Amino acid sequence: MKKTAYIFLDWFMTTNELIVGEEINTKAFLFFVDALNAFKTELGFDIKLVVLSGTSQKSAQKTFSILKDAFKKQKNTMLSGFAYEYGGFLINEDEKVERYYNKTTTLGNKIDELCKKYKMSKNQDYQLYYNFKFSRVNQRTLNFVDECKNTFTNKDFEFFNDKYGKGLDIKNKDLNKHEFVKKFLKNKKFDLLIFGGDSVQDERMFEENKFENKYFFGFKKFANLRSNYILSAKFNIYGIIDDINTLTARLKGKL
Repeated sequence: MKKTAYIFLDWFMTTNELIVGEEINTKAFLFFVDALNAFKTELGFDIKLVVLSGTSQKSAQKTFSILKDAFKKQKNTMLSGFAYEYGGFLINEDEKVERYYNKTTTLGNKIDELCKKYKMSKNQDYQLYYNFKFSRVNQRTLNFVDECKNTFTNKDFEFFNDKYGKGLDIKNKDLNKHEFVKKFLKNKKFDLLIFGGDSVQDERMFEENKFENKYFFGFKKFANLRSNYILSAKFNIYGIIDDINTLTARLKGKL
């Protein structure tokens, strides 16, 4: 009887280099599919891959469409969905949107005062939380971020400043990838769980899931190497490919 493995992978800084300039990165993608196929074939798993991101619906649908077409050309059905807005919504394999989180983040009039003070404006593409995009990170930007954190102490904050973008997300504490995974897996049968990402928030998907047969794919920047952590010295998708191959080699002959 075939076993089932669910793989939950973060998008930005983790797997987003599968797409370059709104087109599939063919070389990286083929290596990725080869690694997944080897894992499936050598270990006897039916793989279900879900990508997770804090991105908007518009961006998620475009990304999912590109990925789905690429998997389809390889006659590969592993891609099961793309969760966006931190798992508040899921684009399923039929390209239909499923809602997993029913609340919105409310900050009252105070956020309007702060936006006026720092000349900031909310990105309107997001439904469940506040997103601010920055053209650059300077002292004014940092002061805005700090005052938001000091004002809305009951919220979660995701501040990002990297080559893929600069901005701030302010959201409810229970709007996160771990809560999405918990809801998504409810009533599903599986034999192995794999989580992958580049941040502490991604680690939480692994750490807070009580299922024992689980692994975390990451990168060498994680200081604490645990027994079920597979960490690569490479970056982004090539690091994840490296992690898949390492776990395949580790488990071969054990399952």
